[in-house]
Amino acid sequence: ASSVLYVEEGNEFWKKNRVWLSVLKLGLAKYEHLIGLSNVGSLMTSIPQEELDFLKTQRKQSFLEKNSWLQHISLCPETCYGDPEGIKVRTIKGFNAISYLSEEGLAKNSSYVMGTLLENLLAFGYTEDNLAAAPYDWRIAFHHLEARDQYFTELQKTIEGLRETQGSPVVLIAHSMGNRVTQYFLNRMKSMPNGQEWIDNHIHTYFSVAAPWLGAPKMLRSIVSGEQMGLNLIISRPDSIKMLRTLGSIPCLIPIGLEHYHPSTIAYMAKEDSPVSGPEIHVTPDASFVRQS
Repeated sequence: ASSVLYVEEGNEFWKKNRVWLSVLKLGLAKYEHLIGLSNVGSLMTSIPQEELDFLKTQRKQSFLEKNSWLQHISLCPETCYGDPEGIKVRTIKGFNAISYLSEEGLAKNSSYVMGTLLENLLAFGYTEDNLAAAPYDWRIAFHHLEARDQYFTELQKTIEGLRETQGSPVVLIAHSMGNRVTQYFLNRMKSMPNGQEWIDNHIHTYFSVAAPWLGAPKMLRSIVSGEQMGLNLIISRPDSIKMLRTLGSIPCLIPIGLEHYHPSTIAYMAKEDSPVSGPEIHVTPDASFVRQS
């Protein structure tokens, strides 16, 4: 599932903090203009007073005006893989990485990933001895997960450890893009010597939840015209395009070309000021080129 990222290097005030959607990190100055700082402060009763005081005194600094949050969530635009200069963002380990993306009072309930599922499994009697989380950096391409973080090697070790200590194969549960990551992992294992035997011996069941097996059209839209994630008043469309185009994982979710589902075209796009019936840009299933009609 989507995994929580935190700042290892970068903005001094954010170090060791989550870098998910946050009023604190998106730029409170923009809220001031809309509804007034005093109103924002009254809404964020769960935010420590010292952090609010910091924002009040520092709100005119450039890192808020330029939206430093976007710089931290983005990758190096030249590689779509490495970290921007002076910034290092990585995945939190353990259950906290996949439960809720935000711990802020206003955002927590709406940012749940596997929080409810984890709470029920723990209540049912599961513990860290027989239950494990496998968070990953959802921004980078799957093969880079292994190259940078040895993610699939560590996932294999985790599964083998559970298989050994529990004496039975494991059950995998993946959500959204986590299913594509799981698919990549299983195909990787299958390509190795005795890979299918390893899968049969270690995997009992695989639950796939909300899997984008055919891709997600929204991802194509996001890199063409931007995706503001409902934060139109905070993140501009140009900013969202700039950020999303740095993420190497986006192509992993672009709709794929299966003839039965996408005979010749996987998307239609038109200029914003053009009528729906006007000229369109057709994107072919392999997404290798576009053509104007």
